[in-house]
Amino acid sequence: MIKKTRKDRTTEETLPDLDVLLKEIEILREGMLKAAEDYGRDHPSVLEYSKEIDRCHNLLMQYKEKKDSL
Repeated sequence: MIKKTRKDRTTEETLPDLDVLLKEIEILREGMLKAAEDYGRDHPSVLEYSKEIDRCHNLLMQYKEKKDSL
């Protein structure tokens, strides 16, 4: 889902743009809440949303680590 990236000059790794990543997390969170409301918290689609949010959160932590190391 995340398409926009920026090149980190110090590590040459690409990370999603921070604003795009935060927006993606919010969209996923809203989708997860809606799916939980519609299908129940144990539905597989809710778990998939949760996994995707975790993936985005891990990217956010990488972004923070890269920023803190500059």
